[in-house]
Amino acid sequence: MTDVDTSATSLTVRRVIDAPQAQVWRAFTIPDELASWQSIGNLEVIVHQLDVTVGGQLALTHDHGSMRVEIEGEYLEVSEPERLVHTWRMVEGPLGDDETRITVELTPVDGGTEVVFTHDEIDPEVFDAAHVEGTAAGWVSMLNRLAATIDGGFDYSVYDTTIERTFDAPVERVWQAWTDPTEVSQWWGPTHFTVPHCEIELKSGGTYEIHMADPEGNIYPDNGEVVELDEPERLVLLSRAFETTDGHQLEVLNTITFTGRGEQTDVTLEAEVRKASPAIDDALGGMELGWKQSFSKLDTHLDVEMSV
Repeated sequence: MTDVDTSATSLTVRRVIDAPQAQVWRAFTIPDELASWQSIGNLEVIVHQLDVTVGGQLALTHDHGSMRVEIEGEYLEVSEPERLVHTWRMVEGPLGDDETRITVELTPVDGGTEVVFTHDEIDPEVFDAAHVEGTAAGWVSMLNRLAATIDGGFDYSVYDTTIERTFDAPVERVWQAWTDPTEVSQWWGPTHFTVPHCEIELKSGGTYEIHMADPEGNIYPDNGEVVELDEPERLVLLSRAFETTDGHQLEVLNTITFTGRGEQTDVTLEAEVRKASPAIDDALGGMELGWKQSFSKLDTHLDVEMSV
């Protein structure tokens, strides 16, 4: 599970990677390894310099295809294999050359290594809240790719996640928000995404279609199945997305439980990746954050209605 905290001036990502501390350290300090897990989707990372010593320099190119961003930094602290601190400055790019700081802390734990990744000293006059959230999503995707590929394979189970949240609305009301297509369209999807199309056949074995649109207008269809429902306590959805001629590249079993407590409802989402292609690992990496942002939008949707 990945934990993400953001503020106006910083972001922190925490997750456990199933690999020894020394191996994770190499992933942050060896040029080829760093480039391999930071290159996601249409982003190619080119490492020009990685002198991991105090005062040593870092130089990267983030090539997005239509845009290239040159990044430079200086290592301020190096404590192998536990802690790295370096500056991060966009020398050439759309946001100027404001300097920020990155801290990586690696701690051995049962099951691998806990990574605490902090990007701070962010100037809110240069980078607004939406940019900080987007940057956090990018780092989450990269760290999830690192977790999935560190042993040279692709373990999509690292993207399984559980999210819990309490909503200030009765359970019947929350159930309706999850099952009425008109309401689902109001909150489903990450921040700044919309839902131009939503159909739900609300019965066991029924189908659903939810089309999300990003701010640029790109459409992401989710054509799934209602596997199980027990109103108003339990809903199980099989999500299928990223369709190709060979079928869907992603299948996720989402189990949602609703526990009513008077005027409040506890909702638990368990997302289990059943099938995934390495080609969409960037989307997988953003799945947990996307659900958390969806829950925040649902919270706002319910709050607005309950206050009317």
